[in-house]
Amino acid sequence: MFNLTPKSSFHRGDAGCSHHHGVALIFYAMINLLSATLDPFVKRIPLTQGQFALVDAEHYESLSVHKWRAQWDEDTQSYYALRSRRLPNGKQAAVLMHREIMGLQRGDKREVDHVKSGDTLNNIRTNLKVATRRQNSENQRNQSQYGVGVYLQPSGRFRSQAKTDGKLTYLGTFDTPEEASTAREVFLV
Repeated sequence: MFNLTPKSSFHRGDAGCSHHHGVALIFYAMINLLSATLDPFVKRIPLTQGQFALVDAEHYESLSVHKWRAQWDEDTQSYYALRSRRLPNGKQAAVLMHREIMGLQRGDKREVDHVKSGDTLNNIRTNLKVATRRQNSENQRNQSQYGVGVYLQPSGRFRSQAKTDGKLTYLGTFDTPEEASTAREVFLV
């Protein structure tokens, strides 16, 4: 499954178009999935939680020897592919697939930006770019185009959440961004 969380912002004046845009994003992700499945240069690596990561065929062999898992990140509202590795001192350390593909070693302060569509499980080399924290956070700042507290989930449903007094409250998932936004507004009244 793809993480469909978009990076662009949603403006209230565009409310009439948000449903169509959401449908377009889902359609785009389905086309991406079909294309990746048919593309001999793209391979899928299975993860936990019913997810998978897309990688270039040239990286598939070296990556597929490891057991990868899908890890949900609350900050970015998306899944990432990661595995564990044993350090020389015997402790375990997490290895993010996109960092491994880009050759960033543990301790390297640079980050990897998923440039196309914000799909953090699309680890095809052309979708990855080494960036500073500032460059990467600029891309994440306007992540939800569905309004504050509304996020498109990998399932295609829209999650609604609200923050009051510093506490984040999960309000449920909904079929449309309008329903998720309404639930948030009702909660905040």
